[in-house]
Formats: sequence, C-alpha cells, structure tokens
Amino acid sequence: MPGRSRCPPTPARVVASHPRPWRRRAGRRPRRRARVGARPPRGPHALPPRRPPPRRHRRRCGRGGRHGDPLRDQSPDPPGERPPQRDGRLAARRGGGARRADRRAGEPPGGRAVSRAPWEPPLVSVVIPTFNRSEHLPETLDSILIQDHPALEVVVVDDGSTDATPDVLARYAAVHPEVVRAVRQDNAGQSAAVNHGLSVASGELLTLVSDDDPLLPGAVSRLVQPFLDDPDLVAAYPDWRRIDPDGATEAVIRPLDYRFEDMVRLSICIPGPCTLFRRALVDLTGGWDPTWRFVPDFDFWLRAGLHGPMRRVPEVLATWRNHPGATSNARNRTRLAHEHVEVIERFFARDDLPASIRALEAEALHHAHATAALVLTPARPGRFEIRDRTAPLVATTHPPAAPADDDVAWLHGEIRRRDRELAALRATNHILEQRIDTMQRMLDSGVRP
Repeated sequence: MPGRSRCPPTPARVVASHPRPWRRRAGRRPRRRARVGARPPRGPHALPPRRPPPRRHRRRCGRGGRHGDPLRDQSPDPPGERPPQRDGRLAARRGGGARRADRRAGEPPGGRAVSRAPWEPPLVSVVIPTFNRSEHLPETLDSILIQDHPALEVVVVDDGSTDATPDVLARYAAVHPEVVRAVRQDNAGQSAAVNHGLSVASGELLTLVSDDDPLLPGAVSRLVQPFLDDPDLVAAYPDWRRIDPDGATEAVIRPLDYRFEDMVRLSICIPGPCTLFRRALVDLTGGWDPTWRFVPDFDFWLRAGLHGPMRRVPEVLATWRNHPGATSNARNRTRLAHEHVEVIERFFARDDLPASIRALEAEALHHAHATAALVLTPARPGRFEIRDRTAPLVATTHPPAAPADDDVAWLHGEIRRRDRELAALRATNHILEQRIDTMQRMLDSGVRP
C-alpha cells in the first residue's frame, strides 16, 4: 500500500510511546534518555573512551620478577616482616642512590630485600670482609665503584683492623655515601665477618669479594644477565685471573662448566672469586660455617648446590691475589689438608642427600685424600695446576671399577684411624717422658720418688 511503512509495528511492551511529540528547542542540545541495550552515541557527541587507571594505582603482586623468585617462595617472609611496597615509577625517577637509601631505611632487621618492579635492575650487594689490608683495599673499592651496573651497594666489614683500614673506609663512605657502607666489628675471623656482611646487605643478589682482589670492568653486569634469563638460577661464576702480590698475572683459571655431581665427585670448589648468588641461599644454607678456617667457601657451595643450578660465565671478570706465605708453614698445610677431607666427610653425613649424590661418596673421598696429599707435599710449582687441568678429563671419564674405589676409601679410613691412634700414643709418650725426667731429677737430688 503506498505511503505505508514496510517495518512491522513495534510492540507496546518493548518501547512505550511518549504522550506528546518531542520538540527541540533552538540553541540547545537534545537530551538523550538511556535505554537498556541502547548503543553508545557516536559522532561529535560521543563520550571519550574509558582509559585504564594509572600504573601507580594498579595492584602490584610484589614478587621478585615476571615469574617470581623460586627461592624466595621456599622461604617466605615471617608474618609482620614483609617490606613496604613503594611506587616503582617514583623510585625510578629518584635515582639509584635514593632507591638504595629507601631500601636500607624501610627494610626490617636482617637485611631482607625489598621487592622491585620488573623494569628495575636488581640491586647487587658486594660484601667485602677485610682485616689490615689498607694497602690493597682502595684498589678493590675503585674497581667496584666503576662497574656499569646501575643498582650497586658495597658493604665492607672491618674485622677489627689495627692499621689504616678504618681511615680508608671513612674516606670512601664520605665520598660515596649512597653506595659504600662500612661496618666494624671485633676481630672474630673471616667467616663471622662474611656472615655479618650478608646479614646487613639489602641486595637481591649478593657476591663476596676479598679485600685485595679487584674486579674487572663490566663484571657485575655480565654476572647479573644469567639471572634475568633464567629465574631458576641460584648462582653464576666467572673465569678469573690469578695475580701475584704486585698485581701481575700468573695464570688465567677457567673452571669447569657447572655440574653438581662433578663438584662432589672431584672434591673441588668449582665456583670461584666474585660468584654472584641469590639472597635466599643465605637463608637456606645458613651462610658460612665458622668451624672452617681454610675451606668455608667450599663447604658453602657444597650445601648451596642442593638448592638449584649454577652457571659458568666464560669470561675473565675477577682476580684472585696469590700470597705464597699463606699456607707455607707445616701447621697451616696440615690443617688445610685435614679440613679438605673433613668437609667431604661431613657433607656425606647429611641425611637429605639424593641417591645419585650419595653414590659418589667413595670417589669423592678418593679425590679429597689426593688433594690433601698435594697440600702436604712441599711447595712445588704447578702441582695444583696439574690437578685443575686434568679435572675436565676426569669429569668426562667414568671410573673403571666402583669396588676399587670402595677399597681405596676403606684404606684411607684406616690410615686416618691409625693416624689418630698414633697421635694419642705420641701424647701419652710425651707425658711419660715428662714423668721420667721428673723422677730422674728427684733421684739426682737425693729425694725419694
């Protein structure tokens, strides 16, 4: 029918008709009533799109990175000790020094690290135990202060030095107050100084540097990169350079690629100077054991190897200064030899070792006694270099017969038992000799014993 609409009539129950026609007033925008299911207005009168809230108002998960920290999940913060959350963008604008000051001011006792945003570089704490090394300490501090990693903290623990070390630390702390932090304690030994430094450090990643071992440029940033690539990594260690007391290079040491089984089986400490590790390792292992004088680092890495993988960074990034007189006397050599064997024995005395590691006990004791024999041998150039260079060959070669290793381990145990009996007899003999001398003097003086 002409003039008739082709659309069917709209039911009255859907849209109610207005009682009177709508009229538009001149100069005014028409009012639109909202209806359920109506489309949003378009054109020049459209509403602006809804924007997401600013990042500072979003809820942060507070984990260590994109995937979190696997080790921190194993040891959660105690109730009431979680560090305060801060605005990541505000901290980024304030600079590294202010961020480190906030971490130290806001952290609870014990040096717990504050969680960071994914775009922030992890804070690295360099812990330096020192004792009477004022002549080498400035060189080591300068090598750390020129590192290119943007978030760095240096914690120096003075173990009761009696030379100019306190003056050196005061000068560096005054010039670099946002980076260098000096702590002093009564003389208690290297292990106690290391544990003290680890407890006050606030970094997410930690490293131990000797007071006379300077770092090479770019060492910290190169060691941090593996942790950004692998969230399960617990430690990363570099190749290093052995230097003499004057700083001249003696040799370049390239350790084995890390396998925990090789470190246990060969009884050698694979991680070397400037090894970077996660803070959670300190909580899981308890730090350094003050029982050991010469092998506390080897003991620490044996226990740390049970908690995750490590990785070698095949670049020369650190140094180790060789002091020939450190173990030159017979007493120090004897104690070093005994500690190297005892640390392996104590490790296998644990009841939480995997079966694959416990099966290496005989071979580990064999290599431990071989290293002890090298220590007790009078100083000959190259005796430890031969062991280190043959270690890769031994690591890739399986022993021909396991029972032979069991026999060797039993023989070593018998030798140690008889050595203890001989030492007891010598002590008894010494007492008898003193008594005989006393009786002889009494007889010579005419006194009846």
